[in-house]
Amino acid sequence: MSDHGGNSLKTIICTAANQPFASLALDLIHSIRNKPGGAEIAIGMLDTGLSEGAAAQFRALVTHLVAPGWDVDFSTLPSPDGPPPTEEWLKESQGFQAMTARPSLPKHFPGYELYIWIDADCWLQEWSVIELLRRGAADGSICMTAELDRAYVQYYDTGKITDWSNEIHVGFHGEEIGAQLRNFPILNSGVFALRGDSPLWARWDTVMREGLSRKRDFYAEQFGLNRVVYLEDFQRNVLPATCNWLANRGRIFFDAATKMFVEPYLPHQPLGIIHLSGDSKSKDHRLTILNGEGVLSTNLRYRAGRRDKPD
Repeated sequence: MSDHGGNSLKTIICTAANQPFASLALDLIHSIRNKPGGAEIAIGMLDTGLSEGAAAQFRALVTHLVAPGWDVDFSTLPSPDGPPPTEEWLKESQGFQAMTARPSLPKHFPGYELYIWIDADCWLQEWSVIELLRRGAADGSICMTAELDRAYVQYYDTGKITDWSNEIHVGFHGEEIGAQLRNFPILNSGVFALRGDSPLWARWDTVMREGLSRKRDFYAEQFGLNRVVYLEDFQRNVLPATCNWLANRGRIFFDAATKMFVEPYLPHQPLGIIHLSGDSKSKDHRLTILNGEGVLSTNLRYRAGRRDKPD
């Protein structure tokens, strides 16, 4: 593991979508392909329930389109919610495959040395984030962001987010492990980079399965990853929140001079990846424009060459 810059490592950017997320995933891929550095980079797409028409659109844009199926055989796990899931449940929950497949990216897209994952409800504003992810993972670390920033609302919620995350950890891992993880900030698995030869993949998969044997919930992969990284002390490079800005957690300002979305506090750094988390993907936002130039109304979705203007 010697390439500390990461640029010589054969890299693939991966994402996933079912039909409800298809238009968001198209935004993400266009936001990558429209950057000078993104025109030729390999992109792997997990098809977790796309229509034939949507799949055809993605085939023209990505390097690999793979239907992962279920990486977890629920019939072999202890069933926390009664009988094992029915075929009907497996079909209706096909989008959940994006989570169960995440610890197995090297299996679904073999032949790469470095894997970058970006959720479908994200889009790339600054290519420099990709370079940071490559650099941060080159030495064998997992490179990602924490759900933590001075502008995020949970800084001021008197512990509600800590209580919520602790409840999730306890549900997956039990009281003792939940107590150990209680005060750690959540590492967000919506954007990360990891070498293909890392032992973390296998441990993550094992712990995710353990969690699913206690609780059948789509947070199993993210909270399983947090457990392994923190309690087994895996190497990590934690990037600033601007590299994966959770739009339902922190305000966003608009810089009219640069035509870029930026953090709300000084120094107003550009947001590298805008993550349309939670309900932020489906509503309009009213953003303060720097230097008191009015308010911008926008849905925050990506579009090439956008030149937003104030109200």
